[in-house]
Amino acid sequence: MDQGISGISYIVKGGFNLSNVFVKDNDGTYTDDLKSKPGFNIGITAELPISEKVLFETGLLLSTKGFKINP
Repeated sequence: MDQGISGISYIVKGGFNLSNVFVKDNDGTYTDDLKSKPGFNIGITAELPISEKVLFETGLLLSTKGFKINP
């Protein structure tokens, strides 16, 4: 590696998710009783420089997903 390249950078990431599902009923119309479900995502990534113009990013992220049915 070149002397001018810095070391590994760690980045904490987080955000807001909004999941939704569309389901067709037997008559071919979309059901309207499914609503959006809020969630979150959080994780950490690492950037490893390979050269001055190229870096490799890897990480671990947790993201909530899904949907809810209103009775």
